[in-house]
Amino acid sequence: MTKTRFLLGFLCVLVVLMACKDPEEFEPDDPYDEEAPAPPVLIHPLPGAVFACGNSKTVFFDWTNVEGAQQYEIQIDTNASFSTDSIYGIDNPPTMINLIRYESRTTYYCRIRAGSVYWRTLYTDWSDVRIFYLARDI
Repeated sequence: MTKTRFLLGFLCVLVVLMACKDPEEFEPDDPYDEEAPAPPVLIHPLPGAVFACGNSKTVFFDWTNVEGAQQYEIQIDTNASFSTDSIYGIDNPPTMINLIRYESRTTYYCRIRAGSVYWRTLYTDWSDVRIFYLARDI
C-alpha cells in the first residue's frame, strides 16, 4: 500500500512538473497587443448634407461605436486627400463641432477613426470619406 501511494504521489508530481513551463519560456499575455477592430462608420452627416452657416457653423457628427475604443478622431478638410491636420479628438458619439474658422460655400470631406492604448496600432483605419457642404443660407 505504501508502495502504491509512493508511485501515485510520484506520478502526480511528475505530471505537475511536466505541465509547468520553464520560467525562461513563459510569456504572459500582453493586454496591449490586441488587433485594432474595423473603423467606425459615419452616420451623420449624411452624404452630401448641407448645413446653413449662420454665425455658428455647427455640424452634427454621429458614428457607430467601436468596442474598446477610448477616443475617436474626426478629420475635416477641403481636400479629399486630407492635406491639412484638422483633427478633432472626441470621447464618444455623437458630438457637435463648431466649424467657425471654416469658409462657407465650400465642400468639406470628413472621416473618423477610433483609438485605444490596448491596440497594437493605437488607431483603427480611417472610415470611408463623407462629403458635406457649408452654405450661407438654406
